[in-house]
Amino acid sequence: MFSGLDPAMPLFFSSNPGERLSKDDGKFVDVVHTNMFMQGHYSALGHVDFYMNGGMNQPGCKGGASAILEKVDANVIIVSWDLQSKLSYFAAKRFMPTAGKVVAFMIDRLCQRIGMKIKDVHVVGHSLGAHVAGVAGLYTTTGRLPRVTGMDPAMPLIVGDSSYRLDSSDAKFVDVIHTSIYYLGVYKPTGHADFYPNGGGPLQPGCGVEIGVCTHRRSYRYYIESIQNEKAFQAVKCNSWGDFKSNNCSDELAYMGEGVSHEARGKFYLRTATKPPYGLGEIAQADNSSATDAAPTQ
Repeated sequence: MFSGLDPAMPLFFSSNPGERLSKDDGKFVDVVHTNMFMQGHYSALGHVDFYMNGGMNQPGCKGGASAILEKVDANVIIVSWDLQSKLSYFAAKRFMPTAGKVVAFMIDRLCQRIGMKIKDVHVVGHSLGAHVAGVAGLYTTTGRLPRVTGMDPAMPLIVGDSSYRLDSSDAKFVDVIHTSIYYLGVYKPTGHADFYPNGGGPLQPGCGVEIGVCTHRRSYRYYIESIQNEKAFQAVKCNSWGDFKSNNCSDELAYMGEGVSHEARGKFYLRTATKPPYGLGEIAQADNSSATDAAPTQ
């Protein structure tokens, strides 16, 4: 099963099906055309889990898809919008609402045409892709999405109402992993359950001195590891990172990532290791602080 979101037209004039998307590429090929006069392919091409990258050709989507497929029998759809977003962060942000609406359209179409169940859909996104996932949840009409996961939703220039960004109204359950709250990611809670590994920043252990890229990407690295081991990242509900370090938290626990309970509510804190495997298992608070004090690694 393959999906095409506005297939590129320039330089794709060959009649050889091995060089372009065609109806022979899968049992079902679904194509959405939104820009056929500029960058889209205008020919009729055929007869779809949803992962949104941050628009910068990040490896998190393929890593997440591979981890899921190794564990369960599922359909994984990677939504790429690189033609617009490779230009710059500003171009990606401008296209973000449109990308989310296209994903919502695809979800509705898959439910209506091939019998996909809305209850089985999980939309995941990193950085700007997290906001695309939120917009998709907001505009899906077949039913309310059961879950949207945001991995360090992007912060720069993200303003306006909830129709342009991820928030808790976008699905029945929205979980968020914050890893770069002082650089590239949002600081405030945006979901039903918000996880702040190592306080959410400014740096994730092992990233060394940097401007936030490694720290930003840790969110999807943690999430991928949680697919492989759902109990790798146990967190505790707490008001702040300071309270966490002082052991002044509640008794409520939750697992960050794939295995999170949909009943979890509030802010959760945890520590991680400096290198893979990052998960420390059962909650590690002040008494295990050495887990994040090792020398930086890239």
